[in-house]
Amino acid sequence: MERLLQKFYRRRKAILITVAVVVIFGYTIWSSVASREALSVPETFWESKRESVTAAEEIAAASRDVSENMRKIKELESAGRYLEALKLIREEAAKVSGVREKSASLLGELSNMTKGLPDVKPEGARALALEAINYQIGLVDHAIAYNNGLEYILRLLTAKVLYNDDVKKQLDEKIEGVNEEVRVVLDLNIKFNEAIQKLENY
Repeated sequence: MERLLQKFYRRRKAILITVAVVVIFGYTIWSSVASREALSVPETFWESKRESVTAAEEIAAASRDVSENMRKIKELESAGRYLEALKLIREEAAKVSGVREKSASLLGELSNMTKGLPDVKPEGARALALEAINYQIGLVDHAIAYNNGLEYILRLLTAKVLYNDDVKKQLDEKIEGVNEEVRVVLDLNIKFNEAIQKLENY
């Protein structure tokens, strides 16, 4: 009988300990969630974010067009059809001339977002906001870089058509450089949107 009682008490003790652990664990999670600081973001930050998203999407759209036309220009250049390549790069340079303006506009919105960073709470949300801003700054840098690359390609093709300069190696390198800058721009735009989504769902 005594042995049965001891066995009963041991089992009862194990059950109580298990229940206690579950209760403590559940309370810890609840208190952690309950004490978590609510997301606080100034409205000016959200307003600038919306404007920056629009500007970045327009830059990304222009970048996709650049990528496609770089392929065509490469084909024309490889076939020795430099006059056609020159015409296409002129059209492309004219189309993306607005990228600089969009980039300047985007930097203005990013400046406003940066000013609002101290008021973004809690700290984890502030880190996400800063991450998003950094992605956009990188996007602007690479957009300007490929814009400069297009202008350089235009000069090279002009030299080829007017003076028959040997520019093939430089052209190949610059076209690949522009394509790489475009890939980075598109990748950074995706990362920016992901960071902003995380912030909105924080």
